[in-house]
Parts: sequence; structure tokens; C-alpha cells
Amino acid sequence: MKISILLLAVVLNSNAWAAGIIGDTVFPYEVTAEDEALASLAMGPFADAQNAQAVATYDPFHSTTYFSGQPKTIAFASCNFQRLSQDHFKVIASMKPDVWVWLGDIIYADILPMNLRRGEYRHVKMATGYQQLRKESVILGVWDDHDYGYNNVGEDFKDKKESQRLILDFLDEPAASPRRTQEGIYWTYRFGPADQQVRIVLLDLRYFREVAGPDHDLLGAEQWKFLEDELVQGAQPALTIIGSSTQFLPTEHNGDRWDQYPRARQRLLNLVSNLPEKVIFLSGDVHFGEVSRSEGLARGKIIEEVTASGLTHAGLGAHSSVNRLRVGNAVQRNHFGVIQMDWARAQPQPSYEIRSVDGSVLESGRFFAN
Repeated sequence: MKISILLLAVVLNSNAWAAGIIGDTVFPYEVTAEDEALASLAMGPFADAQNAQAVATYDPFHSTTYFSGQPKTIAFASCNFQRLSQDHFKVIASMKPDVWVWLGDIIYADILPMNLRRGEYRHVKMATGYQQLRKESVILGVWDDHDYGYNNVGEDFKDKKESQRLILDFLDEPAASPRRTQEGIYWTYRFGPADQQVRIVLLDLRYFREVAGPDHDLLGAEQWKFLEDELVQGAQPALTIIGSSTQFLPTEHNGDRWDQYPRARQRLLNLVSNLPEKVIFLSGDVHFGEVSRSEGLARGKIIEEVTASGLTHAGLGAHSSVNRLRVGNAVQRNHFGVIQMDWARAQPQPSYEIRSVDGSVLESGRFFAN
């Protein structure tokens, strides 16, 4: 017998609502008895997850995980409605990226109680392509509002500890990881030998997020301490990549952005502008893709950002019309991002692609090109 729990007064068919989604829409759908069964399943690692060569060592005092392997391909994306087709993961897995980075909104679960959210993660985790990706790649990730809690929620979300447990289960975070006991899911990952190391810093922009304002904060005291210790005192890598669920460089659209927290944004700009290595930001949230370039914004240092937002529902266009820092064109099709590393040079030369979910290249270029 099939029992449905109706979560909204009207349930629209997928073609009707997929054609007209806007950025802050809460997706309507039914939760069935089968979904409740999914929610009850354990969500620990599959036996073959996180391939053997990606053996990690932890440094809990510096909130860092070290991987011996040197990544050549890093793929990333955000905004993945779990009740739409997940076939894009077949395309992504076929590229065999060394690292996959989630930048938030892995699922849209705003109206669901916490005991049913596990099943929504399972819709993604059990997808054939995603299972293959987990075999091929190291999976990293942070959340944004729709997988953390609900639209635009921050530090006041009452179920954030349970939400943290659910996303870390989904990400196959080891049971002994210090990330499971700290407040928030920020962390650093370092890949490769010391002289050619890639550092990926993932920021949590939800757990401590205050209401937007000139002197308000996104990160919280403990996360700022972690970030300043890592960027100022940590060993210098060849390249630093900072994962932020919210766009960092763009300032002109009316969606979520770091610029709504100008003091916090300037604090981070000051930190990254003093780094000797090159810095790339990755971001999501806005339901389109683009590349932004700082052009001296941070004390003359060049900083670049790739936004990949819309695995299942890009093209909303709400925030994409204006960005004076944009390089190339805004991408309005469902897509993901890719960074390729050329380690044949003395100084690694990273390049970027924004690819359609069918695999075709929509935008591409070299970072830090003159």
C-alpha cells in the first residue's frame, strides 16, 4: 500500500514547475512510504568508496586532511534538485576527476522534517553515476541554505547539529573525523607533495551566518581563527582554492553574496591578498555559471572565481545580467565546473571549463592569463 504525505497544497508535474523555477522557490513534491524507507537506511560509506590511492591523514589541530595524490582534474558544482534526473553524474564520472567538490544545495529539503532528509540524500547517493563518481574521485563538500536548513537561514537554524550529521554521512566523512565534533563543516584539504601542493579550503557560510549588515559576520569567531591560522601560518602551497557557497567577488546582483557583509569580505580580501601563491574561489548558489576576475581589487593581486550553479536548474537569470568583473559569458544551461592542472611546468598552470551536463564545453580559459 502506498501512503503519500502531501507537503504542499498543490503538487505540480515536473515539466510544469521545472520550466519556471526561480531562485528562492521551494520545490513541491510528495514524500511516499518508499521515501520513508529510504530515509531509514544507513548512509555510511560504500565498501568501494573513495578509491584506495586517496588515503588520507588527519591533522586535527589544524583542521586539515592530507592526500598524497596530486590532482590533475577538480570538478565542482551546486544546486542539485534530487527529484530531477541525476544522469549528469554519469557524464561527470566518465571524466574521472581526481576530486569532486560540492558547493552547496546538494538537495532541496526546505519543507522536510529532519527524519526524512536522509532519504533525500539517498536519491543522490544511490544514483548510478554518483556511485561511480564515488569510486573514481575524492568527494568533498559544503552546504548552502537548502541542504543546511531552508531558504536563507543561518545561525538560528535549530536543527543544525542534526543537519551537520546528515551531510557528513552523505559525504562519507569518517566516523573518527574531527569534522564530526566541531561546530560547522569548514575544513582544509591538501593534495600532493609540498613543492606542488594544492590547498582546498572549504568555508561554512551557514552555521554561524548572521543577518546581512555592514558589520555582521558570515563565519563566526572559531571559523575565522581556523581560516587565519591556515592562510597565515600554514605551509605555502602552489595553489589555494577557496570553496564558498556564496559568490565572493561579484557585488552588483541582488542575491546572496559576500558583499552583503562588507567588513567580513574585506577581512578575507586582506588575508588572500597577502598570500604569495595564486588564489581561486569556487562558488555556487545563483543558478547560473560565470568566471569573475578581481583586476586589482585586492591590493593589486589577481583573484579569480568560478561560479558553477545549476546541475539541475540553471538558467533562472535572476542575478546574471550584471557583473563588471565577469570574464566571458554567463552560462544559463545546466552545468558543472572543471579545473585542470598542468603539472609539467615548474609553476602549475591551472585552466578552467564550465561544461554543460551533456559534457560539452560552454566556457573555458586559463586562470591568471595576461
